[in-house]
Amino acid sequence: MADTIHRPEQQVIRDGFGTSAGKARSKTGYNPLYHTQKRVLGNGVELYATHVPSSDDTQWIVRISVGSENDPQGKAGLAHVYEHVCFLGTDKRTAFDISASVSDRGGDINASTSYDSTSYELSLPNEGDNLEFGTDLIADIIKNTRFRGPKIQREIEVIANEHGEGQDDEWNHLLDLRAETVFYDQPHAKGIIGSEDEYKTVTAHDLRHFHRQYYVGPNVRVFICGNQDPQEMLDVAQAHFSNLSDGPKNEPVEMKFHPEVATRDKQTVQNYCMVAWPCDIGDRDGFRPEFYMLRNVFERFLDEQRQRVSSFYGIEYTHTHHLNGSVCALETSTRPETTVKMVDELLGYGLRGIQKYITPDLFETIKQNTERNMVKARQDADTADIVELVADGVCYFGDIPDFDKRQKQLHDLSYQDFMNFVGAIFVREPAILALGSGVEELKPALEALKAAPKFDRQRGKIRNRMSGPA
Repeated sequence: MADTIHRPEQQVIRDGFGTSAGKARSKTGYNPLYHTQKRVLGNGVELYATHVPSSDDTQWIVRISVGSENDPQGKAGLAHVYEHVCFLGTDKRTAFDISASVSDRGGDINASTSYDSTSYELSLPNEGDNLEFGTDLIADIIKNTRFRGPKIQREIEVIANEHGEGQDDEWNHLLDLRAETVFYDQPHAKGIIGSEDEYKTVTAHDLRHFHRQYYVGPNVRVFICGNQDPQEMLDVAQAHFSNLSDGPKNEPVEMKFHPEVATRDKQTVQNYCMVAWPCDIGDRDGFRPEFYMLRNVFERFLDEQRQRVSSFYGIEYTHTHHLNGSVCALETSTRPETTVKMVDELLGYGLRGIQKYITPDLFETIKQNTERNMVKARQDADTADIVELVADGVCYFGDIPDFDKRQKQLHDLSYQDFMNFVGAIFVREPAILALGSGVEELKPALEALKAAPKFDRQRGKIRNRMSGPA
């Protein structure tokens, strides 16, 4: 059980108890002395303790390797329901005990569900017995939640009401359309919240079975960050998590991106168009500084486009274990007849505009700005930022993040390597999505546009310019 020491690097549904005290977050400033220690328990639970000397609070994240992609057939939304129900009480705490005890200590507790993981987060001031109290509380929630039928049904009604309110949001409709289109035959198609007619059938028996199957040692990672001795944090965590049941490790579900064209008629104030390019570079490849650069380049490029047109442009990027996500360009217009033109422009941004836009000089300018922003983020990171970055580094990139290594990777990134990376994304076949009034009749035109020879020729030009590994 040897400890290893590392230096840390500085579309989720989030729920939890808001407290009058607000979230306990303290500015730390960059301190090169803090470090993370790791311990693996006999039951497979991984513990990570990060020491931040200047922190005034302690932060916990317990991340479980199970999410909505693991919802059973016919029970889409079960993982999200489970996360809600975990706050309804344990064998020794009621729902009121959980929320009031955290609030009374000036802390905050919440949780979130994603496609491939569920996170439970707690923050408390660094004082008194809060390290022991907080670790005991969050371990109790993970291990000993009680599943009571009437309370479960009331919580499901709360979820259904929230789900219904979200359906009024046009952006949510566009994201749902994207999920249903690019993952139409896979678990992601129904989204994280799932389908109301399915999650309303979830029972206490379903939740107990889900707990026994997935809330086992090899699927649990515990991250604690604060101004305590890392060995003390690890010892306290071990005392509370060493008796968690062992079981098989849950592996992420491999997903396939379908580059289809989809339209949905809906009475909206504006029409929405999205072009989404698959970007499946995940934990197998480790940290990729190109993503930092791509976001900055794309946003700068689209900002300049706004200066000449009245439509709105944006970029949306998602990240999960197995599909780092979609690089998306979004445009809206109040004129339905311009939908095909908008998609033509968005395709052109990926295949022509951004390729010509990124000159070697501009690349160096944006890279220097990105490096400065990275350093500033490191300096401004608070305890909550640090524990989240450590958790993301371990869960998505397979290791505790290293500030200096990541900055060096960005500094060493060459123009040609970046252009290869960008080209490797935009030569791939995208999905095209349109939402709004009268867009259904435009589907044949959008499919024809996607297959237009001019875009095939442009992809060929990009491939010819690419050299070496992307």
